[in-house]
Amino acid sequence: MKNNLPNLGNIMPSIRGLNLWTLAQKFKDHTTQKTSTIQLLQKIDIFTLNDDYKAKLLTLEANEQQAFLKAHGTLKRTTGYMKSHSFVLQFQQVIIEYIMCRVYGAQGSSPVFTTTSVRNTANALKQLGAVPSTYSYSVIPAMNAPAATTTYGILCGTGTTTPATADYAMQTLVAHGTSAGQLSYQATAVGSAGVVGANVDTIIARVVVNSSGGAITLKEIGMATTVLDTGTTQCYFLIAHDAVNQTINNGEIAVISYDIRTTV
Repeated sequence: MKNNLPNLGNIMPSIRGLNLWTLAQKFKDHTTQKTSTIQLLQKIDIFTLNDDYKAKLLTLEANEQQAFLKAHGTLKRTTGYMKSHSFVLQFQQVIIEYIMCRVYGAQGSSPVFTTTSVRNTANALKQLGAVPSTYSYSVIPAMNAPAATTTYGILCGTGTTTPATADYAMQTLVAHGTSAGQLSYQATAVGSAGVVGANVDTIIARVVVNSSGGAITLKEIGMATTVLDTGTTQCYFLIAHDAVNQTINNGEIAVISYDIRTTV
């Protein structure tokens, strides 16, 4: 008879020092394969619109465009939500370390924070800190890139190299425009976090329009954030990078979505 019992050796290399609650919880997590606490999901939807509706779409705010497409467009194809494997090093540095893990102290009347050295999309190391008179960069990162902006927000590319954790930029970024090989980037919409069933979801999405005259096959997508320095200069950091394979034909409109999901 086949033994269907789980291999306890795979659950815990050693049980010394574990109380009964811990043992039971480890067994439960192993046997039910509980969803990870944080996930990143991705989706690409492809729509068509008639010319009048397409002109109207381009006048709408970023957070209105998706609802407009669903109401007036025809969904031609979709990847559906797929598991993303794409958080790169700068996500941990800019979002986790810089925002959550600062070491706070005091120097005279000014607060002092430790800095984080982060590689930007131009392959330059930048020091993220919190004191304008001392460090180069401060202020909270932002994702809501305006229309026509391809330095941050959700980005599209045609590079075919497998994404890696040390990636700091898109391999082959698709430029904004209506010429051959270009896409018309609309503003990146950043949704508010909300409880959806057993999860908390934050959806970041961007509409891109193909008016290039030919088909464009996306092979990579990504997210980049911006941080404002002590003056008016912005610096950009890639935080996610995914391999995809989705063709946008001339005249079609794509909605590229990332869902940052947490589950208790």
